[in-house]
Amino acid sequence: MAAVRAAVVAAVAAAEREAMQMISMKFSPLAAAAALVASLVASPAFAQATYPDPLTAGKALVEAVRKSDDASLRQVLGPRWKSLRAPGGTDKADVAAFLKLADEQIKVDRSGDGKVAHLTFGRNDWVLPIPLAAQGAGGWRFDIDAAYEEIAVRRIGHNELSTMQAMLAF
Repeated sequence: MAAVRAAVVAAVAAAEREAMQMISMKFSPLAAAAALVASLVASPAFAQATYPDPLTAGKALVEAVRKSDDASLRQVLGPRWKSLRAPGGTDKADVAAFLKLADEQIKVDRSGDGKVAHLTFGRNDWVLPIPLAAQGAGGWRFDIDAAYEEIAVRRIGHNELSTMQAMLAF
């Protein structure tokens, strides 16, 4: 189990590095990118799927990862899904570790207002850093913008823990 946890931590760390690069961009390019994405989402070829409930969305994500199909991942996560990948691609061991956790268990954890949900995987309830957002009567979709923030928060937390461990070593 330690190897699985290490693989998942490595995958999250790689995604966090990518998110930090995205967050460190100036706001004007982000605004331009948001406008571009909004125009692309309006196109059926790039439309992100919505799901009747968060668990169905989670299962769709797992199947897209299992198939390693770019078109399915784009449909599930939206047109910017590749921005969540680590530079240089995704390690096969990380994918296998994620799928193992997904095979163990998938649960939904909703926030207080019920408009945001997080998926947890495995018996240890590893939380996917990509939340789902309610779309009113339109169902649920993965919220990539919120994922960047969540990944940044995790990265900062990881760095703080590393700093504390380094200080304790002296």
